[in-house]
Amino acid sequence: MTVPRLVLALSISLMGCTGSSSDSSDEVSEPLPATGSTLRFASLAVRDRPPSYEETLEFLEGGKTIPEFVAEWRETPEHDVRMRRYFADFFGVYVGYTPFSGFELVLGEEGTYSLAGTDYIGVPPKPTCTQEEALAQPAWWLEEGETILICPESASDAFTYQPDNPEDPLISCDSGYSQGLDEHCGCGPYQLLCMPCEVRGSVDGECIPNAGRNRELEEDFNQEPIERGMYVYENNLSWFDYFGGDFFYGGRDLYLYYIQMQGGLMTGEVDPDEVIQDLWAIPVDGAAVAPWPAGAERAGVVTSPGFLDTYNTFRGRARILSLALLCHDVDYTLNVDDYEEFRNPDLTQADVDHGSIPECAVCHYGMDNQASMLFGYDRDARSHYYYDIFPSQVGHVFGEDAEGPAALVEAYVERGPGFDACMANTAWTSLTGLSWEGDLTEAERTVLTNLAEGGPRPLVEGILTSDRLLAPPAE
Repeated sequence: MTVPRLVLALSISLMGCTGSSSDSSDEVSEPLPATGSTLRFASLAVRDRPPSYEETLEFLEGGKTIPEFVAEWRETPEHDVRMRRYFADFFGVYVGYTPFSGFELVLGEEGTYSLAGTDYIGVPPKPTCTQEEALAQPAWWLEEGETILICPESASDAFTYQPDNPEDPLISCDSGYSQGLDEHCGCGPYQLLCMPCEVRGSVDGECIPNAGRNRELEEDFNQEPIERGMYVYENNLSWFDYFGGDFFYGGRDLYLYYIQMQGGLMTGEVDPDEVIQDLWAIPVDGAAVAPWPAGAERAGVVTSPGFLDTYNTFRGRARILSLALLCHDVDYTLNVDDYEEFRNPDLTQADVDHGSIPECAVCHYGMDNQASMLFGYDRDARSHYYYDIFPSQVGHVFGEDAEGPAALVEAYVERGPGFDACMANTAWTSLTGLSWEGDLTEAERTVLTNLAEGGPRPLVEGILTSDRLLAPPAE
């Protein structure tokens, strides 16, 4: 009996194997190698989905080879989705809060904006107004030349206010208390302290002021490490560019968040006119590259709100870096030169006392000296609420003294024991689901490790075009 082509193609597509037909039921075709070098396996590796019936049929009839399919699939949106999952798996960050200090503006029946109240701290809303009473002002989320109608008591021309008594401290308008109780406080120039409800996002598709944790905005911030990874991958940049590079990549709301958290707006060190020009250069929808705003040092993913919030202790940050970038838990290898002191003067005495215990020091001399290079970063990364507190960020990492998060990442990428092999291992297992040690020969592991030195793109390309992945089916 002849098996219909449709049944045969679907069987192969679902089973992930090819077989040779035989007139004798006693004959069994040789099983495919454990590497899974089939059309289905390659499709899952490249785009996280099996081949279609039509693709399977085209392959069986000799119309297109597996390498040709892979080259075609790598140019599809499905491959981008697959790569985004690959970058999402590096640290698994999750922002469980809305990392934005902007207050919510609501659009009233008169077509004018006013500040919403904040019920959770008892701040009443600002008064509404008519269009005749409103001010036409530019705003950070609009393009240059566009304006909104905002009620006078919600608008302001400063971020801080000096009370009549010069001995009193400045009033900072970035607190809910000041916004609610001080008539001088509003959204600031260009509404840099505010965000309208429809821009902030919605809850279940509906714009609701004071909705608390706004999931849409949280999701935007959770995407930062992923989208940065895609930018690095698509532009053939380095691992350092991804983990610790000295540039911002993202959308306008994310950039405003960094500006606000750097604290310069509230201290008057940053000119709002210059800030708005920087913001207008970044799209509201989409992403762009920009210099980090002036202020605390920034370094790629390791100073992103997602990373800092997910790993919110200084030792926890050192541990995840070791796990993700060296493929092993923190141990004595973090102190490769047997360095036996603590470089950072801001380590507490309790930390020093514990870390110096002989049976503990074997890990802590390495771990604490590295972790201290991220001192001063809360989930907002040196939040402007604490802009006057700058702990030192000195440390000792892989044989050299260093300072700051960028130097920490640079040390991991350039001198971290086993960094390249770890990157190759992670990419291989993530993309193929196969074992690094069990399914690759030593020579193949060496080839991939060498490719990893060039960054994410050469490594991924090497895996997706490797003989191990694209070997022809067994006869």
